[in-house]
Amino acid sequence: MRRIRQTDLVLNEPLPWALHDEHGNLLLRQGYVITMQRHVDSLLARGVFVREAGDDDEPMVDGGPLPAKTVQLKDPVFARADSMALSLKRLFALALQDPGRVDFSTHVQTLANHLIEAAQDDPDSLLAASHLDRQNPYRVIQQFLGACLTALLAPAVGIAGQEKVMLVCAALTRDLGLWPMDEALAGAGKTLSDSQRALVNEHSVRSVALLQRQGVTESLWLQWVSQHHERCDGTGYPAKLAGDQLDAGTRLLGLCDSYAAMVIPYPARKPQFPANALRQLFLERETRYDALQVAALFKLLTKYPPGALLKLNTGEIAVIKARPTAPELPPTSFVLYDVQGMPMLQPKPCHIVNPEQQVTAMVPVEECRSASLIIKRLWLKPEASKEKETVAAAS
Repeated sequence: MRRIRQTDLVLNEPLPWALHDEHGNLLLRQGYVITMQRHVDSLLARGVFVREAGDDDEPMVDGGPLPAKTVQLKDPVFARADSMALSLKRLFALALQDPGRVDFSTHVQTLANHLIEAAQDDPDSLLAASHLDRQNPYRVIQQFLGACLTALLAPAVGIAGQEKVMLVCAALTRDLGLWPMDEALAGAGKTLSDSQRALVNEHSVRSVALLQRQGVTESLWLQWVSQHHERCDGTGYPAKLAGDQLDAGTRLLGLCDSYAAMVIPYPARKPQFPANALRQLFLERETRYDALQVAALFKLLTKYPPGALLKLNTGEIAVIKARPTAPELPPTSFVLYDVQGMPMLQPKPCHIVNPEQQVTAMVPVEECRSASLIIKRLWLKPEASKEKETVAAAS
């Protein structure tokens, strides 16, 4: 066990670990919020410790300690995205299994602020991590990707400040009402029964009720969750709102939700490639979705968003690491699999607009699991190597 120091304990913030005495006895559970300095002083005087790798396991729920894992803001954004998605999974499990154990609203707002900061720090890494995630359940990946897009696009639709935080909170929790139903819905296949369809159509209302039960009172947060399946032409649900009845936040939430649902695999359907999903949204830009917002989504993601996997005419498979830095430049990309179909321990930069390395098809993420660790390392390299990579990719 590791002894805790003064700098490890932050007032009014959830504990990132459980605290134990020198004999391993539990003193405070992970997630407990210390609000008084004298309590910190008392713990330090007594001697307080946290378990580390090799110690006995702490209590687990749904595969991880509760509540949500702390995001380390000094980490690369790709790693922070992994931590945030895992945090969302654990927070949902806690909210449904042990309501009231933590301040749910505060946790979600903290997560939303971390996501917004990651979007500002390195949007390419955030987009790559959320598109490539296949470790978490569908509901977590789909909501997290939609929330990432919401955070990145909010400024383009005039949403900023605390309203932006509330919109990202809504994006992170919009499907809370579906979480308990996921197993049954996945087992139902492509055809839902009338009762299952009715439950799906009511999930935004149930999500609002669950959020209120968790202590969420922010009106915009609740409004956006309740309306995220409404559509511009009135074909959405549950209230069949249309046109000017839908504000910019509602429209953006629905657009990002739809895109994320298309590109993330679900047991009842195969995922679409990002370019195909964007094409479908483009076709509905004057009916179900806001045309200006669809254009903003196109501009953000480009033809091949970060994390996109591409088959080249050489037989190699490449991944997009970053979007073009200027219209005349290609995206930064790396070859992951050689012409024999073997993963490369050291991915090499490539130039996908060259005649020798043209894109012939997109590749599902599921077909490149053997290179998942190699892929991650592309976004986890030290900052000092970025300039070399940029030069090499453009050569």
